[in-house]
Amino acid sequence: MAIPTSLPCIRQYAASEGFHFHESPFHLLFMFLPASFPAIWKPSVVNSPPRLHGMGSDTRQRQPCQLPRLWGNDRRKTLMTYTHRLISGRLLRIIGNLVKAFSYAFHAVLPHKRFQIPRHADPIRRTGNDTSEIPRILWQTNYTDRVTLPVYMNYLANRLMGWDFAYRFMSTEDRLVYIREHFSTEIIDCYCRLQIGAAQADLWRLLVLHREGGVYMDIDAHAVWPISAIIKRHGRLFILTRKGQLSNYFLAAQPNDPAIAKIIETVVDNIKQNEDLGVFDMTGPGAMRKTPASVETTTISNRAACIQGSFTNEYFQYIDKKEGKWTRQQRTTRVVNQ
Repeated sequence: MAIPTSLPCIRQYAASEGFHFHESPFHLLFMFLPASFPAIWKPSVVNSPPRLHGMGSDTRQRQPCQLPRLWGNDRRKTLMTYTHRLISGRLLRIIGNLVKAFSYAFHAVLPHKRFQIPRHADPIRRTGNDTSEIPRILWQTNYTDRVTLPVYMNYLANRLMGWDFAYRFMSTEDRLVYIREHFSTEIIDCYCRLQIGAAQADLWRLLVLHREGGVYMDIDAHAVWPISAIIKRHGRLFILTRKGQLSNYFLAAQPNDPAIAKIIETVVDNIKQNEDLGVFDMTGPGAMRKTPASVETTTISNRAACIQGSFTNEYFQYIDKKEGKWTRQQRTTRVVNQ
């Protein structure tokens, strides 16, 4: 999909759709948007063998003024919807930064204070107008369910954005129990060979989505818009980073999804081969990007769906884990046991 790369192109598109800057209070926003803003207007539906969208190099030419085609009849409404999502994400970042600033003082005064993340929580309110094939379950995991204030506030933000979703949380111990209960000996052995928690979480999220379906988010990630609206009309949804590459900190799929199954196969093969790879390439986004595409995959910019690090950071997230973040741990520990 060609993406306009200059403000004149954005203006040209907006004018062609009957959207004029002087008509809307949002007109000043466009002066400060990054040039790639139109990339978040529409989820791109792709089927480009031999790799999933975002994997490998993209040799397609991008013409500066060749503008994307939006779905639906009301293109102006679509443009405004995604403008609202961007604004929502920016506001949540501001709130998150204020939470982080307050939390340094809070945990300096109460260094041992922790908040409990529930393992199960019912939807705040159920709705009957579900138009997505993806089950309304939000999955998250962490090395512990007792967390600092910023991580807990991030959880509350997701509960707000997923008010019509059931919530499921699993700690390190819970993940192992779940996998031993529901999966084959081959999968259990591969999981137990992983020595770094983040790698285990990478495999677990794929397994739980393949079996149960739903939406997965990292513990430091939050939706920028109601989750039900993000996944609406989709049976599978992956996100792209600012560089246009797939990431696995947000995944949404229905049970027995073939794309998730293919990624699981890639991760299991990586573990069996046990090459000297880091977590990123062994079980994380790198494994997704090298998985051959076999089905149509819908992707959306992370800025229009889910972003990381607004409420928390490495200090607050790993304050009770002496090994620290996986990027530090893999310097001294192999991802896969020999």
